[in-house]
Amino acid sequence: MVPVAAALLFFQSAAAPASEGIKALDEGRYEAAAQIFQKAIAADPADYTAHFNLALAYGFLQRDAEGIQEYRKVLELKPGLYEAQLNEGILLLRQKRAAEAAPLLEAAAAQKPKEFRPRFYLGEAQLAAGQPGPAAESYRAAVELDAKSAAAQLGLGRALALEGKLADATLSF
Repeated sequence: MVPVAAALLFFQSAAAPASEGIKALDEGRYEAAAQIFQKAIAADPADYTAHFNLALAYGFLQRDAEGIQEYRKVLELKPGLYEAQLNEGILLLRQKRAAEAAPLLEAAAAQKPKEFRPRFYLGEAQLAAGQPGPAAESYRAAVELDAKSAAAQLGLGRALALEGKLADATLSF
């Protein structure tokens, strides 16, 4: 299972229901959080933070299709939001929809080139989409950012092996 990025969007000006929703997320009461954020969206459909946090709750509830739809709404309301791009990409990967995930993860990686997670998940998407060359580049970048990541090392090894670079691949295993 691929973990969903657990970034919460919350501003000091948020109303009490939003803070209750955040509290429910923090306490692992994801169904309650989803209900709170659904009500917040009903009150203000343009509240991208409520859509984001509802998507986050759906991800924790394994309701990925609904989470993806909410992240898409977030990106409609707030184009280019890094956290929404990353999280939607991760949910798409969980749904085995790597080709759809890759552009979102590329955009997230471009926004934050020094962040490990978009590089790693981009490598996962590229490898799943049958692109071992680009996947190797993404995994290499991830390994440079976190040399202790066994998952990134393994991904790099798999990508290199699929490229036929077995000698290089063995260094990653």
